[in-house]
Amino acid sequence: MSFPAQRLHAYRAALDALTAFVPVAEGWPRGWSDLRDQGKRAATSALLNVAEGASLPPGGRAKARHFAIALGSLGEVAAVIDAASALQLGDSPRVDELRGKVERAGALVGGLLRRADGR
Repeated sequence: MSFPAQRLHAYRAALDALTAFVPVAEGWPRGWSDLRDQGKRAATSALLNVAEGASLPPGGRAKARHFAIALGSLGEVAAVIDAASALQLGDSPRVDELRGKVERAGALVGGLLRRADGR
C-alpha cells in the first residue's frame, strides 16, 4: 500500500531536497551545527507536512494549512542555503544543485497549496 503523498511529484521533490541537503550540510565546519540542524529540521518538516496534507480529505482548511507549512519550511531551507553561501561554508556547485532542488520542491508545493485553496 502506498500513501497518497508518495504519488505526488511535490513529495518526491521534497524528499529529493532533504536527501540532497544532508551531505551538503555535513560538509560544513563543525561550528555551524546549529545552522545544519535547523536546515535538516526544516527540510524534514517540508516532507512531513506534504505527506500529512496529502493524506487529508479535499476541501478542508487543514490540507491547505499543511501545504502552507511545507512551503514555509522550504523557504527556511532556502534561507539556510543562502546563509551557508554567504558564510562560504560549502562547495558552490553542490550548493547550487541543492538550491535548485529546493526551488523545484517549493514550486510544486506551491501548486498543491493553490489547488487546496481553490485558486
